[in-house]
Amino acid sequence: MKISSPAGSQGLGDVTLLTSVVKALPNKLTVQIPVEQSRFKILFDGLANVELCQPHELIPLQDTGDGPYVRRKLRTLFGKDAENMDIRPLVLYSDPDSNNWAAEYLKDKSNPVIVCPFVSKKWSNVRDLPMEIAQEIISGAKLKGQTPIVVQSDSNQEWPCDTLNDLELPKLICLLRRAGRMAGANTGVQHLAIAVGCLVDVYEPEDGPLFQSWEWRYDNCPSIKYYTWLRS
Repeated sequence: MKISSPAGSQGLGDVTLLTSVVKALPNKLTVQIPVEQSRFKILFDGLANVELCQPHELIPLQDTGDGPYVRRKLRTLFGKDAENMDIRPLVLYSDPDSNNWAAEYLKDKSNPVIVCPFVSKKWSNVRDLPMEIAQEIISGAKLKGQTPIVVQSDSNQEWPCDTLNDLELPKLICLLRRAGRMAGANTGVQHLAIAVGCLVDVYEPEDGPLFQSWEWRYDNCPSIKYYTWLRS
């Protein structure tokens, strides 16, 4: 059986969330990924076959019922059994070079926390962290004896801490796994951090027409905490 995210939803978070589905049927499903997003193929190592294709060839996994995004997908395959299934994503990928890079990078950084203040440009006006909140996360981490490390893409924003721009996906995966902690916006990096087992603090806007928290939350997970900020 082939599954995919819809053609217009092929970002890091969208694709990572499919691992929540395929982990329930390990190596029995084929995930379709558009050729231009082929870098995401590694997210399914050890979990599913991957087929690179054109956008018009995608076969999106349909929703059934309401509730969290992943739960709706799982119902399509598992019916009522989906109600008690773990909806957290899972990423198993690792490679020696990226893992060694992450170990070397972090060796002199005590209690690292990966901070991701920005989301994709498509949703930046909805879910990007206000600058004052991002600064509070960084300063708060320092006060707790942590080493904040900002990761960001398509941005030259300067921060009062170590910053990694446009990090390749293999290195990002290994960095998150080794750091073990992430704080920031509700975005693909957040879902990836959960998928590799991080403790995660999610800062998200209040619900509105373009964002509903319940769609993306992982409830009853003590390793994940949610904080809501109000729009000005």
